[in-house]
Amino acid sequence: MSLLSIEWLKVKKYITFWVLLSLFCVFLLIWNLSISGGFLTIGKGAPNIFGGTKTYDQIWSTICFYSSHFVIFISILVVILTTNEYQFKTNRQNVIDGWQRLQFYHAKWMVILVLSVGVTLFAAINGVIMGNMEHAAFSNIGLNSIKLFWLFILTVNYLGFAYTLSLLLKRSGIAIALLLLYYMIIETIIHSIFFFKYQWFVGDMFLPLQSSDELLRQPAMEQIIAMMKDKPDIPSYAYALASCGWIAFYYILGRWRMVKSDW
Repeated sequence: MSLLSIEWLKVKKYITFWVLLSLFCVFLLIWNLSISGGFLTIGKGAPNIFGGTKTYDQIWSTICFYSSHFVIFISILVVILTTNEYQFKTNRQNVIDGWQRLQFYHAKWMVILVLSVGVTLFAAINGVIMGNMEHAAFSNIGLNSIKLFWLFILTVNYLGFAYTLSLLLKRSGIAIALLLLYYMIIETIIHSIFFFKYQWFVGDMFLPLQSSDELLRQPAMEQIIAMMKDKPDIPSYAYALASCGWIAFYYILGRWRMVKSDW
């Protein structure tokens, strides 16, 4: 708690911190309300390709899927918070004040866990709001709520990936550019090759971010994939274990970097 309180002192008056958190919350809330309000449908009577919102079973799938895409705002925030430590030499000041290197390292991981819990709770609040708007039966709120846990794992995975990039590169511009390049282009291309050309579906487990993305597919895409004859039925927990494996890899790699590198 003492480490977290010091991290809080670093960010509580940091405008960028609040701006990126606000972008995540406001854009996600507006998007979800637009889906629930019917503003993003093709036409009257047409199926909502953006996801169902009539029951909590559908709501959790829809909410968590779109929340996973807005997590990139929080990932960029982690990059900025980490690289600022090197740019402004506050990492060295922490050591001068009596911290060990691993305390500095673990403090950021604790921040990642807190942010991940916050993302999950905000998605849950969004779901309850959408459920009330759609008059979904509250007694069924637990249906498919495992999606919230998958969202938590995905968020830790994304933020851990961003943190590791930051430790390796130590420059915010380079780290953010590489994060976005990998997130939007590189891994998408590799996933498409695995999925469409070679139909090696388990290959997604070997992609850091895609292993978590498979936990939260677009609802319409889930139906398309279910109709594919040659696709094996890979359970969600397999992707969850793969994601946890990547998180462990980030931790080990970052810890090694922290101990061995020159500050």
